Amino acid sequence: MKAAEWGGAIGFLISGCAEQELIDCAKSGDLPSFEKLMTVHMKILYNYILFRVAQREDAKDILQEAMLSIWQSMPTFRRGSSFRTWTLAITKRKVADYYRAKYKSQTYAFDGQCDFPMEDDGLEHAENQAALAVAMRALTKQERDIVFFVFNAQLNYQQVSDLMEIPLGTVKSKMYAIKTKLRKALKEGDQNA
Repeated sequence: MKAAEWGGAIGFLISGCAEQELIDCAKSGDLPSFEKLMTVHMKILYNYILFRVAQREDAKDILQEAMLSIWQSMPTFRRGSSFRTWTLAITKRKVADYYRAKYKSQTYAFDGQCDFPMEDDGLEHAENQAALAVAMRALTKQERDIVFFVFNAQLNYQQVSDLMEIPLGTVKSKMYAIKTKLRKALKEGDQNA
């Protein structure tokens, strides 16, 4: 079955038991099972990479490296974390590898600004998106990662804690502080308009 044929039924295929079956098959080297499994997770991995890397071509290269690494590491996957958290951890390391390579080659200059990737909802939301992008730039890298993992990757706080290797209480308190910062920045943006 081609990806286009089963794409509509992906929600049915990747639910609880079905995902575990695909994981088991992929762990034993079944490439079609791996491809089906990754179809559900690939968008969030790519969006995370775009969240950290400005150039789309670089993001595509990093995604390919992450997918290869995930495939090669499938036999080592343990059910101690969710599959999504595990794939995000591998992808996060690939992004770090990208920056290490850029730093060593002295060809990369990071300006500290990262736009939060958002879907294009049309002109009526452009102003809100711009205000949110400005507010997101005011957050630290760690805070932007937490926002991405909670809202885009839809990880729970415990999964974010595991992925970022910070205590659960820290994730909760940072999330509270982030929401406060964003509310304040967006309110100030409305008053300045």
